[in-house]
Amino acid sequence: MSMLSTVAVRLKCLEHGEESSLISLWDPFLLEHYDRMYGSLARECGEDIDFLYVGVCGDYGEIIIHNTVNHYKFSPKHGHVGFWCADRYAREDWKRYLENKYATADALGAAWGEEISDFSGDLMQFTEGDNAVKRMDFADWYTSSVMGFCEHIGRTKPLKNNTKRKVILFIS
Repeated sequence: MSMLSTVAVRLKCLEHGEESSLISLWDPFLLEHYDRMYGSLARECGEDIDFLYVGVCGDYGEIIIHNTVNHYKFSPKHGHVGFWCADRYAREDWKRYLENKYATADALGAAWGEEISDFSGDLMQFTEGDNAVKRMDFADWYTSSVMGFCEHIGRTKPLKNNTKRKVILFIS
């Protein structure tokens, strides 16, 4: 068993709380794994790479978050269209996002039209009746998280420092 499989936190769907086989993009070690992988690639092939097309997308164009991948050898057992952000690191990041944006639970509650006494509760529960501010906060955080991950992959230093040619990041 690899180090990655024993320590990685997996994506977890918000709808069912089921884990995927894919690593959470909020796992703080995921970017280190990417850097190590690209560093190895650069050491082995750096001067020989003419063009690198780095794809961080899923089967239907979603960025690193799978939808219904079920045709690959290592497909997740649980996969569907939805939000894959219920793991502990994603929840911690969501809480930080809200604390940074609103500073107080009262301000958050006023914006969302809810009674919120502190940031320690489950703030990742959504219903059909949620107001637009709550939904936009979630959409902004989720999208920013995914794009921040992709930006890091696109700036990966081991490849940029060791290749004299183009490194292209594909985001669909």
